[in-house]
Amino acid sequence: MRGRHPLLPGLVIGTVAALLAAPAGAQRDVGELRARAEAGEAAAQFNLARLHVTGVGVDQNDGQAARWYRLAAEQGHAGAQHALGVRHDAGLGVPEDDAEAARWFRRAAERGHWEAQFRLGRMYARGTGVDRDDAEAARWFRRAAEQGHAEAQFNLGQMLYNGRGVPRDRPRAPLYAHGPGRPRGARILGAARPVHRTGPAAPA
Repeated sequence: MRGRHPLLPGLVIGTVAALLAAPAGAQRDVGELRARAEAGEAAAQFNLARLHVTGVGVDQNDGQAARWYRLAAEQGHAGAQHALGVRHDAGLGVPEDDAEAARWFRRAAERGHWEAQFRLGRMYARGTGVDRDDAEAARWFRRAAEQGHAEAQFNLGQMLYNGRGVPRDRPRAPLYAHGPGRPRGARILGAARPVHRTGPAAPA
């Protein structure tokens, strides 16, 4: 799915933020992070991968980023699973492979990662990397929408309006919704709580 999902710059938290705040200690901090990653700590592997994405404190290297994401993903780190899916989707440091992207999005989605749920729903809606299945698309959009994912809410609203993958329910479809990323309310889910906007995207 080349070119469809440009990676967005995001805030790098934790260790990365510390590196930016204290450049004099960056080399020591990276060394400590790498040691923890090499010892098998999934969170350290994930953060080291993000450093290789941004080039903060280490060389920017997509192959190394993918390597560390994979090590963390194989331990069940949902953020790394999502990030590895994104990289297979875009062919960054790994072969472009829609089926492999869908596999990693599914693993992250099953652990509750809302962006992975949205992306997996979109793959089912398009038949990319998986067989097209509107019911599965609606199911994953709903799971992301219930967490406040704005684009998932919009897509689920369209499916409710058109009866695609779900029974048609036009009164609950948010036809008045604004563009992606803006608050929409939770009417499509019959919920009263406000919808939270998605935060800045982390590098993947």
